[in-house]
Amino acid sequence: MKLTIKSKEVMEEKGITQLELAKKANVRQAAISELCRNAREEVNLAMLTRIAKH
Repeated sequence: MKLTIKSKEVMEEKGITQLELAKKANVRQAAISELCRNAREEVNLAMLTRIAKH
């Protein structure tokens, strides 16, 4: 099963950069980049929760 996360579109709507989101969610910027490109093989639910809150 493949999960597609629309993080790039949401960040554009909110006017936030990958780096800003990474700092707010306490997640590596590289992880945000991978999510935006749908390049992650595994996604940690705790990380997604922190990102979703911001």
